[in-house]
Amino acid sequence: MEWFFLYSTVNGLFLVEAADKKFSSGDVSANVKGNSGKVEFVRRGSDGRFDFSKAFTLEVDYVIQKDKDNKDVGKAVNNLASQVFSFSDLDEDAEYQNISAVNLNLNSFLTAPEATLELEIYIFKDAGNVTFGDEIFQVQNGTLKLLIKVCCKRPAAVGLIILGFHVT
Repeated sequence: MEWFFLYSTVNGLFLVEAADKKFSSGDVSANVKGNSGKVEFVRRGSDGRFDFSKAFTLEVDYVIQKDKDNKDVGKAVNNLASQVFSFSDLDEDAEYQNISAVNLNLNSFLTAPEATLELEIYIFKDAGNVTFGDEIFQVQNGTLKLLIKVCCKRPAAVGLIILGFHVT
């Protein structure tokens, strides 16, 4: 199996699983929506509660494959609303680049392109700097980091993987 880097469209990012699950750490809470392709995130309000009516939502819209000439190859996944994801236990003692964080991992096998989609969600508990390539990003308590991996059984058939997503 080979891992591929992803290019993402301008809009946003990912999610899902078979049954809804909520998790919280510090001032941030998330609601993973089963079979809908969504994860909702919200900060604790001044009243000490999490009001999900004020949450922002990350949702994967589609997954397509492109060759070096930007032509579609393989079979696209045009809608992940009914895609079943499994997820890890919430790890409240995780670290990302030596910064304390909370971590939840989701994954799903995409039948049409014969690929596994893996999503890693980190919510930082401390401030620090995260490096991505040549760039350094400052994070603070409550900063959200999302990572996406796609593993394909037929690497010769895959060019660029594009995820369409949006944030609301």
